[in-house]
Amino acid sequence: MDFVTRYGGSSFSGMDLNEHWDIIIKILKTLVSKGKGIEINTSGYRYKENRVYPEFEILKKYLELGGKIITIGSDAHIKEHIFMDMDKAYDILEKLGVKYITTFDKMKPVFKKIK
Repeated sequence: MDFVTRYGGSSFSGMDLNEHWDIIIKILKTLVSKGKGIEINTSGYRYKENRVYPEFEILKKYLELGGKIITIGSDAHIKEHIFMDMDKAYDILEKLGVKYITTFDKMKPVFKKIK
């Protein structure tokens, strides 16, 4: 969801979600209708963007639309980045009222209680 804001160059950084909200909602509705999840990725902190991907409002809308599958990741390519800034992801989940994260076993979602 945030590919363009990260890799699209300076003209896309800080892009106003409201300008594209109709498209974002269509994407999220499609994800929900197909039983697909969304990942909270903490690498935005490592890249000095001071945020997770996707942005909070996108995560909130996914949940409002009935989304249930949320995974978390740090986009680690070296061992020092494994679990980096996970505390921030869990803080966001708490603010969103999410009680479970999702892992997968043989491609089937497994819901794990956070606390």
